[in-house]
Amino acid sequence: MESIDAYGISKTAKKVFEMMDSIVKEVGEDNVFQVVTDDTSNYKVVVQMLMTNRKRLFWTPCVAHYFGLNVRGL
Repeated sequence: MESIDAYGISKTAKKVFEMMDSIVKEVGEDNVFQVVTDDTSNYKVVVQMLMTNRKRLFWTPCVAHYFGLNVRGL
């Protein structure tokens, strides 16, 4: 597996989906069970797209991100 610089695409749902989908394909769908991301709306869209194409995947929002938002009162 190679390193991916996602800095320029991290805000674009379509591009993030393409990146994550290609990683699942490379690793093998049978080897990927869960995807953990932050809970922002663009990642929710990405994960919905991913789970539509990859029926065996589950998503869990990042607990640290969740608590960080709640501590700051957002």
